[in-house]
Amino acid sequence: MKTLTFKTKSFRKIPNPFYNIEGYMNEAEMYVMICDIKDIPKDIPMETNPREQNLNT
Repeated sequence: MKTLTFKTKSFRKIPNPFYNIEGYMNEAEMYVMICDIKDIPKDIPMETNPREQNLNT
């Protein structure tokens, strides 16, 4: 597990609409974070994303 630390403007846990569907994402939690793109660390992992991201746009 890797820990990333950076400044955020807002960070909230939101209800997961799939939480109680049997056999589907019962353990998942959802969060929304608002931050300035310049504050995202350069070494943020991208291996779980199915596509390369352009962090400049």
